[in-house]
Amino acid sequence: FTMHLSISKFLQPNFPQKSVLSLSNAIVGVSVLSMPYCYHQCGIILATLLMIISAIITSYSCKILISSAHASNSATYEYLALRATGRTMKLVVELSSIGLLLGSIVAYQMIVGDLGSVVVAQTLDVTNSQLIRGLVILILTFTVSFPLSLSERFDHLTPISIQSIIFYLLFGLYVINIKMSTIRYLFLFV
Repeated sequence: FTMHLSISKFLQPNFPQKSVLSLSNAIVGVSVLSMPYCYHQCGIILATLLMIISAIITSYSCKILISSAHASNSATYEYLALRATGRTMKLVVELSSIGLLLGSIVAYQMIVGDLGSVVVAQTLDVTNSQLIRGLVILILTFTVSFPLSLSERFDHLTPISIQSIIFYLLFGLYVINIKMSTIRYLFLFV
């Protein structure tokens, strides 16, 4: 039994999991940036408890959605809502999806704006301010977010999503290595 993982497999035009890669990139990207802050605010025990509860609820919700999709033979959330409850719920699901996507892009831009303003301020050797943050967000909006929102197909983003997920993995391993070396260092003095 050998497992052969080929990146070129993910780049095939008919590969169905391209949307999963893009969604994973969006979710993991924001999580990598915001999760340490959440743990800092909640504490390790409460944050871990909330993560476990969220994982259980998400798993249960996915099981319900999958069984409902199989029972109604629906391929999208909108058509599942249409078959289950009618046109009004289909409209509610469509508007909810738009709201989710809009909220995701706004949250992502705010996080990148916060981090980007620090980088720009340090690079230009100036004091970080709301003006720099606003300029970073404005430039990001007009150079990245707006042009991408006009695209009809997102197949060309799959290689970028793969690279981003690999970067997040390496970043996570780097942070874990730092934490482990800090813990080992503390035990030397105990």
